[in-house]
Amino acid sequence: MSVYSVRSGDTLSQIAQRMGSTVQKLAKVNDIQDPNVIQVDQQLKIPGQQPLNIPGQRDEYTPPSDSTQKLGGPAPTGNSSSSTAALDKARGLIGRAYGDPSGASGEAVGPNSPFMHCAQFVNAVYPDLPPSAPQLTDMATPGAEPKAGDVLCSDQPAPWGHVGIMTEKGTVIHSIPGTGVHESSLAEFEASSPVTGVIPR
Repeated sequence: MSVYSVRSGDTLSQIAQRMGSTVQKLAKVNDIQDPNVIQVDQQLKIPGQQPLNIPGQRDEYTPPSDSTQKLGGPAPTGNSSSSTAALDKARGLIGRAYGDPSGASGEAVGPNSPFMHCAQFVNAVYPDLPPSAPQLTDMATPGAEPKAGDVLCSDQPAPWGHVGIMTEKGTVIHSIPGTGVHESSLAEFEASSPVTGVIPR
């Protein structure tokens, strides 16, 4: 069993994903009553893991022989070539302003638009998905563990909700008012938009 020291911005869900575990297992082995409350520098036991090589951590990592997680990348990847291409496309949109140039929040604006809200951003990366946060949230699988390239969905803030794309680093690329398309920690995303489901890609 390895020990992980909680860092600023970590969530139990993010740590579980990064360590190949579940929120339920981590909460149980660490006697955590409320999985939404963990503290910076709290020492978490990680069941079934060899010590991990994470910047700022003291342990070294020996991957299990059947590991499919990229060494050094906290978010497991599904189809790595397609998720890499999608993440490259998403990162190419960073810096676009938040807004709705079409004037109708459910219309696609495409990757060349200088403005896009969160769902239009997701649609610019994945044109097969609708450019509407409520429609995306309705498509999402509740409780699924996100992988790199997956779409994170929230039904908050009301009434539209919020969506973004998980990266291989465990961060999220999304578009918000005042900032536009940017990459942030999962904690920042979940501060106003707790993840309620995932659309696997």
